[in-house]
Amino acid sequence: MNSPSFYIRARWQIERVVNEIPDPHIIISIYSANDTPARVVKNEYTQGVLFLCFDDADENDHNDDFNNYQLFQPEQAHQVLEFVKQYENVDIVVHCNMGMSRSPAIAAGLAHFYKRSDAVFFKDFCPNRYVYRTMLNEIYHGKPLLDFFRAYEEPEEVSVQKPQMAPKWVELEELSEGNK
Repeated sequence: MNSPSFYIRARWQIERVVNEIPDPHIIISIYSANDTPARVVKNEYTQGVLFLCFDDADENDHNDDFNNYQLFQPEQAHQVLEFVKQYENVDIVVHCNMGMSRSPAIAAGLAHFYKRSDAVFFKDFCPNRYVYRTMLNEIYHGKPLLDFFRAYEEPEEVSVQKPQMAPKWVELEELSEGNK
C-alpha cells in the first residue's frame, strides 16, 4: 500500500481556489452540522469526494451548546477508511472550515492507517483529539497502539502539502479585483 501525500485545506480554499493538485487525488470534505456542504472545486485528477458532517467538538466539551454539537462518530471513521480503501495511488485532500483541527485529525489517523508517522500533523496543526482517537479506535479495533510502534519503530514521515497561506481577506480581494 503506497503512502499518499496529504493536502490540508480550509473551506474557503476548497470553494474559491482552483484545484491545483496535479496528481490523482480524493477529497474528504468536512462541514459543521449548522452549515451546508462545501462547493468542492474539482479538476480532472479528482477521483472521488466524501462529505462528512460533524462539529469541531470533543466529548469533554461541556458548555451551554454541548447538546447541540454533532460529534464525530465511529461509523464516520469507518466510512473514511472504506472510502480511502477504494482508491490506490492517490493523494488525499482533507478540508474543514479552518483546516486546523478536524481535517488534520482525520489525516493524522490516516497516517496510522498507511503505517506512517503522524507527527507532522501535531507539529503544524492542532488536531481535534476526539476525532483523532475515534479514527485510531477504528483503525486498531482495540488493539494496543504499542503494536504500531513495535512493528514500525521508525515510521516514515508522510508528505503534507500546505498551501501558502494568505489571510482570507487577501484571497477574496484578489478574486474581486480579477472580476472587475
